[in-house]
Amino acid sequence: MLSFRLLNYDLAMAKVVGQMREGMIENDELLGQIQSHKVSHGGSTRQVTGPQIVETQMVDSRAMFEMSREDILNTNVEKFADAFYTLFDSLHSEQKKQIFEMLSQTTEAVGNAVDAQGQELLGCLSRNDS
Repeated sequence: MLSFRLLNYDLAMAKVVGQMREGMIENDELLGQIQSHKVSHGGSTRQVTGPQIVETQMVDSRAMFEMSREDILNTNVEKFADAFYTLFDSLHSEQKKQIFEMLSQTTEAVGNAVDAQGQELLGCLSRNDS
């Protein structure tokens, strides 16, 4: 977390960053549809109990952003917003990648995976689906 060694500033920054993150998730086409819960453990989560057990480890996602000292000192809100947008966009892309990896493991474990390689997918849709 950013720290400017000023408690009230740090608290305000944490609040702004949290609100920006929540807003971007809510407006994301995929992530906005997924209910999430805060967790306080660092272990694995059991996704499937049978016929094949699937446990996924929590993943530590990291991203960097850059702002010039002048932009910070001059409270350049536009640069600040751009930097955080880029940061969250990067983190959300990583989250989506992890979600699809977990979905792939889960569907395979319960026997719902279908290999459609080389198949005409549009031919599988009913008239009501297209």
